Amino acid sequence: MLNSLISKAFQLFSTDAPKHSEAWMQLIQKISEASDLDQKTHAQAKIISVLKNITLNEYFKKAIEKSIEKDKELIKKMGD
Repeated sequence: MLNSLISKAFQLFSTDAPKHSEAWMQLIQKISEASDLDQKTHAQAKIISVLKNITLNEYFKKAIEKSIEKDKELIKKMGD
């Protein structure tokens, strides 16, 4: 099940460059630990980004853009 959620490119990266892959995973873990999001929210965001085959940063960027669009009138009032 888990392998079906991991992109083929990352699986190849893990196989062909295991030390680099391990360092990458450690970096991701440290970033996750430093996140201001609670663990459940962060984990859900990671799962969704994997399922959508996009990076976590791309997922956050799209979520923020969507929220800004939703609150455009509020932002417009701030400029007045």
